[in-house]
Amino acid sequence: MTDEARKVLESVIAARGEFPLTRSIPGAARDLAVTAHIALFDLDTPHDSNSIRTRLPSPARKVFRPGEVWQADPAPARPDAKAVEARMRDLEGELRELKFAHGRCHVLREQAVWAPAGDADRLFDSMVAPLSPGGKVAFSEEAFCRMRAAAGLRAAPVSKRVGLVLRWLRADPADIAEWDPTGDNSNGMVGPDTDKQRINVVAALVLSENLEWIERHAELRAWLSEQAQKRDGTGRAAYIPAWEELHLAYERLLAFHASGHPEANVEVGRAILRAWIESARATLAVERDPASYDSVLTVRLFILGDFAVRFGMRDEAQALFDDVAKRVVPPPAKDSLTLHLSHALDATVASLMMSFTVTPSK
Repeated sequence: MTDEARKVLESVIAARGEFPLTRSIPGAARDLAVTAHIALFDLDTPHDSNSIRTRLPSPARKVFRPGEVWQADPAPARPDAKAVEARMRDLEGELRELKFAHGRCHVLREQAVWAPAGDADRLFDSMVAPLSPGGKVAFSEEAFCRMRAAAGLRAAPVSKRVGLVLRWLRADPADIAEWDPTGDNSNGMVGPDTDKQRINVVAALVLSENLEWIERHAELRAWLSEQAQKRDGTGRAAYIPAWEELHLAYERLLAFHASGHPEANVEVGRAILRAWIESARATLAVERDPASYDSVLTVRLFILGDFAVRFGMRDEAQALFDDVAKRVVPPPAKDSLTLHLSHALDATVASLMMSFTVTPSK
């Protein structure tokens, strides 16, 4: 059905995604046109795998998330104070009895859900107290659970929650305690992941669930800006722990600096994008194998496509996209088990993204 599929995709591309289905949803036309471009590439690039492409631009439309709707309920059901008190008492009892992290994690999450607003600050301090053994960052399965539960205590002071996440984001291996197996389930068939970079990854995931912190905390914005511009000795983007999990935060940071907010700084946004353009060129100059695929470069090409125009950098970004698009795309290896990926396609898609004017809904 190749010919029929191509006609559908080409019609979507020609219409720039503008159909009755998309006209009522801001950003949907852009998302549909971009997806059609990627699908057309896959159609014209035979491969034996049924894998899906894992690198896609962040959606411009607002994606429906049932959890957000539930949290926004103007009149949520609330159990009475006695029921809450009894539930919290039961949870404390369970926490004293349970030995393994799996069950204890469930209780910690429940405590964060049930905690009354007036007790959230105390509970936050109680949850994080075991997270600094000897002044270092605790490293265990329960530490991950405690950190996520404490960060999710929405009635606790935001400054404390942000401070906790920043400490974990900044932690170097020397700042992190050795793996503590206490609470590990000895019946597990797979051993624990004791790579200390997990601390940074978990913190980045928590940040991705609380992106609104970026607008409210200058210290967090400063740290993100510094990380976004890091490069290695060759000028390429430096591989930092959790870079993949941080890309949503980088997008939110750039959106903030393009927003006109009193604390926004357009020059910071331009500095980040310019560093990405220069590091992309350094990557292209050093990497001689056209079949190689750099995930950092892909993500940054897409973000450039979304933000270059908003920072007055269309020409610089387009020059980069043109150069990347000229790279020879080798045919996929016979019997390849992975979907064929191409930076040339990524650059073409990023260039297309620049032609859309989209107000982010994030």
